[in-house]
Amino acid sequence: MMNIHYFLTPADQPSQLISIDCGIDMAKDTHVPATMPTIIRASVNGIPRQTFLPSDTNLLASAQARLNDTCINSCATLLYSAFMPAANRCAILSTHDLPRVCFHADDDSLWRNVSWTHFWEKPVWILPIHRSSPVGHWVLCAVDFPSRKLLLFDSLAEQKPWKNEIKVSHCCKLIIY
Repeated sequence: MMNIHYFLTPADQPSQLISIDCGIDMAKDTHVPATMPTIIRASVNGIPRQTFLPSDTNLLASAQARLNDTCINSCATLLYSAFMPAANRCAILSTHDLPRVCFHADDDSLWRNVSWTHFWEKPVWILPIHRSSPVGHWVLCAVDFPSRKLLLFDSLAEQKPWKNEIKVSHCCKLIIY
């Protein structure tokens, strides 16, 4: 059982310690306040500020809710920072980075959002992707440059190959950037 402690600052309250229990039995022992505050984790060591609105913390507290992009991106960033320096060989990218490339975002916008990751120095990129079909869920793609492999983790995957679903041109644009 592993406990991670963060000093998080709700927007309307003084700093408080929130303990995140990473054990398997977390859901049954978790007390969820009736009214969740907005929780802000300040920028630390170049890692951007993370903001959880009450709606986000309610999703995280629910065993049944589907997570949104804020939950996925912010929790991935929190885990990344919690496991430093061991996680330093990975770049954690946002769920918004690939769509930015797909829809031709300008270089300044891309750089503003990914520069903190130092992706150009990392042999492994972690990229969460929202799959809208068939049921709308999250998958995780790990880009392992040394082995030249894309590893797709999909909890709802069928046995049929998924390679035809990858839009290589968009991944290449992100990698070339």
